[in-house]
Amino acid sequence: MQTAVKLKDVTWTYSGSSKPAIERINLEAKKGEAILITGPTGAGKTTLCCCLNGLIPDFFPGTLDGEVIINEKYIPALEGIPSLSRMVGLVFQDPSNQLLQPTVVDDVAFTLENYGLPMSEIEEKVRRALEVTYLKGFENRNPHTLSGGEQQLCAIASILALDPDIYVLDEPTANLDPIGGAMVASFLEKLLKRREKTFLIVSHRLEDFLYWVDRMVVMNEGEIILNGAPRTLLGDENKTELMRKVGVNLPQMSLLTHELKQMGIIKKVDPLLTIEGYAKVLAEDLKEGGREKVLGKTEARKGEKVLGKETTREPIVKVEGLTHIYPGGVVALIGVNLEIYAGELVAFIGQNGSGKTTLVKHFNGLLKPSEGKVIVDGIDTREVDIADLSKIVGLTFQNPDRQIFNLSVRKEVELGLKKLRLEEDEKKKRVLETLEAVGLKHAIDIPTFSLSLGERQRLTLASVLVMNPKVIVVDEPTTGQDLRMRLEIMDLLKEINNKGRTVIIVTHDMDLVAKYAERCVVMHAGRIIADGPTHVVLSKMEILESTRLRPPEIARFSLEMGSYGIPMNFLTVEEAISFIKEAHRFG
Repeated sequence: MQTAVKLKDVTWTYSGSSKPAIERINLEAKKGEAILITGPTGAGKTTLCCCLNGLIPDFFPGTLDGEVIINEKYIPALEGIPSLSRMVGLVFQDPSNQLLQPTVVDDVAFTLENYGLPMSEIEEKVRRALEVTYLKGFENRNPHTLSGGEQQLCAIASILALDPDIYVLDEPTANLDPIGGAMVASFLEKLLKRREKTFLIVSHRLEDFLYWVDRMVVMNEGEIILNGAPRTLLGDENKTELMRKVGVNLPQMSLLTHELKQMGIIKKVDPLLTIEGYAKVLAEDLKEGGREKVLGKTEARKGEKVLGKETTREPIVKVEGLTHIYPGGVVALIGVNLEIYAGELVAFIGQNGSGKTTLVKHFNGLLKPSEGKVIVDGIDTREVDIADLSKIVGLTFQNPDRQIFNLSVRKEVELGLKKLRLEEDEKKKRVLETLEAVGLKHAIDIPTFSLSLGERQRLTLASVLVMNPKVIVVDEPTTGQDLRMRLEIMDLLKEINNKGRTVIIVTHDMDLVAKYAERCVVMHAGRIIADGPTHVVLSKMEILESTRLRPPEIARFSLEMGSYGIPMNFLTVEEAISFIKEAHRFG
């Protein structure tokens, strides 16, 4: 088969850095092959992507050693980025960086127009790309008014319309709701079946791609540490443990399989078995000796934290009949009523464009109601400015580049403290402690533009935390983060919540919702359609699917076990392991 991509001893060092971002990378992809590339944040995945379409070395300053060969042609022999873009379509990790036109349809058509294709062909390619990415009806919207997930779909649509030989997709489903991500992955899988296109997909969301890619490549600290078929890598206990050690976000069922093998409860099972297949295997095991009877006793959850709305306290955030209409007539919220109480940890979930971000922007005054009102800590947000509300409600944006103002990490975190008139020693102490809490103490004196997307997200979180607001709102705090950093960020937010702060999380990461959130608010088409304890909301499959959500793998597995007469009710891998261990202990 023809070689589509070949990297031979490739090393790249960014200008001003003493350590290579990637070092002695050797990788080959045949035409029609799909490779999933994963690894912790900072492993060099995005740098590798930029080597494939000429951004490295033509755009970024630095030193490149080794050879990058595309379609059996050495990159320097090609005519630079314009020539490569017809062969290699790259979707950036931050999609807003490649949205340049005033409307969605113009953005998708932009590259096709530059190549001088006939108008009828352009119109047909654009139409198909918008249909596949669920953006039909968005043609005349400004891309920068779209939600983060919709922007990602727009960037993907522009590449699909171009129809290159090689697709290089950097976190293509990171900002998408679960079912939206699965649909995009399914479409890419259909393209692969013809074996005419080559795919290199960088992702932390392995479950979207594991079941159909040919190979998985794991990177760490600029090097490739594993390379093989997903079934082979996940079926090897040593390799699975290595992936866990470096921070690969393994699917929940893979983690459960690994743990149960380690405990000797199961011996051999296909690591890529479906949830239904896995439920059958485990049901047979648990029914030996009546172990399922022990599990039946765990069905009812106890000790759930009482929701604020069931108390007589005054809510810290109260939304009454809130409607918001953007300029141009886009109705984002319709008659929303909501109460959030001090000390709650609440997750807002819903499909892209459901109104989640619009709603939380009302909490600190970034948006004002078109109708209705929002009361925060007893203050009507219509009557005060953003500066006053920001002392009560700290909000981090989904796109950190819309929130970072300074070139220095230190100065960015110090910015909000200027209004508090702290002593210089106290200011320095707060900055250092906050940066250490978000894992950025090492970066205190480096330029903000040199940070990765994940690091910039943590920087915006630090700039909010340093202010000690009563309410902390984080919009997609873990997008693009590896497993270790996802957990560290959520552990930090949970710790802050345990100290009495109210924490509101807007997220598509259903695993983290299940693990950390006490309460879920589900939004759809600008309305709240469900609100309650997390374990109750995540069991409502019909409601979730109506808004393109689905429970975590382990929760769906739990429901599937019920079809074998073994009632279970768990939302996390840790709960599942604990319950199954108990069944084996007493069964």
